[in-house]
Amino acid sequence: APLPGTLKSYDPVSGKWITFKRPNIVGNTTGGSWEGVISAFSKHPEATYDFLSFMSTEAAEFWNACTGWTGIDPGRTYTIIEPYGPAKVEEYVATGYDASDAIEYTSAYYKNFYNSLMYPYMRIPGTPEYDVALDVHLSEAVTGICSPEEALERVYDEWERITERLGRDEQIKLYQTAIGYSK
Repeated sequence: APLPGTLKSYDPVSGKWITFKRPNIVGNTTGGSWEGVISAFSKHPEATYDFLSFMSTEAAEFWNACTGWTGIDPGRTYTIIEPYGPAKVEEYVATGYDASDAIEYTSAYYKNFYNSLMYPYMRIPGTPEYDVALDVHLSEAVTGICSPEEALERVYDEWERITERLGRDEQIKLYQTAIGYSK
């Protein structure tokens, strides 16, 4: 199943709420990913690097994607079943998946990753803080603690504090570099 969507969205340019006939779904490539880290304090950084290199090979990645308990979801083209990717449904069935479940599972990931609207993966200082602020305040709206409008105001206020603390001009420069923006 696709990610949930909304029938209303706030347009910050016009300052108005927009109503949609169909749910407005935004893809997300930030929630299901994981990154390997080599600690600066590691006594054996080469071994960690070798392990992470092995885990990112096609064979290991595919096995992990097909094995539900690993926590690694389909995220590379070769883990997605036809017609969206080269994987075969039989490969998932061999690991215990029901064929229709495997097709729906990998199709949902594909549609999420290639959605026309996308939640950006920020690669700037403070990203975890920005994400926590967004998550906390959206959760407040969903659980009825505050209105959606107030939740967005809270996100805005918190993001402003984070941005000011880290330096607005530097954050803009780093974000533009991260997304390949040039004037």
